[in-house]
Amino acid sequence: MRKPCVSPPLVRLLELQGTALKDTEQQWNVRREARLYTATPVVGEVPYSYLKDATTTIRQLTLSRPLWPTGTPDLALYQRADVLAHNLMFDVVDQLQSKKLSPEKAEKVGQSEAKAFQADFDASLTNEPLYACIADAAVSSLESNLSVIDKPGFNPIGEAKVAQQQFVSQILVGKGLFGPQGPLGAVFTAPTNPFPYDEYYRLYTFSNATAKREVLSQATTYYRVFSDSVDNTPPVNESNYKGAYTSTQDFRDSATAIRDLALDQSWYHPNLATMKVDVNVPAGTTVYVGTAAPILQGVYAPEPSPSLYPGGRKPDGHPPPR
Repeated sequence: MRKPCVSPPLVRLLELQGTALKDTEQQWNVRREARLYTATPVVGEVPYSYLKDATTTIRQLTLSRPLWPTGTPDLALYQRADVLAHNLMFDVVDQLQSKKLSPEKAEKVGQSEAKAFQADFDASLTNEPLYACIADAAVSSLESNLSVIDKPGFNPIGEAKVAQQQFVSQILVGKGLFGPQGPLGAVFTAPTNPFPYDEYYRLYTFSNATAKREVLSQATTYYRVFSDSVDNTPPVNESNYKGAYTSTQDFRDSATAIRDLALDQSWYHPNLATMKVDVNVPAGTTVYVGTAAPILQGVYAPEPSPSLYPGGRKPDGHPPPR
């Protein structure tokens, strides 16, 4: 009986994904050791944000790529580069300036984040060797610049800033990979972030990372849908009653809210939209308006029929929720 033939490119992809998974896990562990997860857990417990990062990463690295047989979407790659650029500022530069991390620990954190980014890009760009080469060169420069942070005779804060800015210049701006004059410039336009510096991650909550800033001219009622708390016995946790993401559309049922708002139904704390609350926002408040970004259902968790919650127009032609 003949043994089944396994495609060498598939074997290589699996190897790269395994490396990405291990390096990303190491990144989260280094960040945890450096106490960069803000939640202060009970002694012996693991921070919620660490668990969420870890489990989401495992799902993304092991279950998402089949949706991208011809390569990872440019916006998804840009998001990862954008996140690394900001993490280098938050986790390395800012921590050094506030003296919350020693140069040795800051260097270790930066190197772990650079390594995880490179492994993830290598696994994402198996069909795009040119782009992978550009990303690898940027990471090589980043690692070299980070390596002197803890060396005698060097200014740790200054060197950390140089490392972060060098990465930005090679990847995100000008002639960098995603820059307007870069190799992807003709087919990719980087989104403009309307959010404050420390809230850059909100951009990717919106479809195509597109949102606009508005100042309310009159008081407006929004609707927030959320799930029952895990333990419904009093006292009920009210932390989900109001949230950053609300809609002007009052949904008739949970299924519609889940679909149109692209609520994540993966196995890690799904939003089942079992409760709703009115959120009254006064005139003069700055809000950010956009269409909900897609959530890939049936990929992060099993479903009888994998689906995509688009967060876009309803079947009856109504405009998308805001």
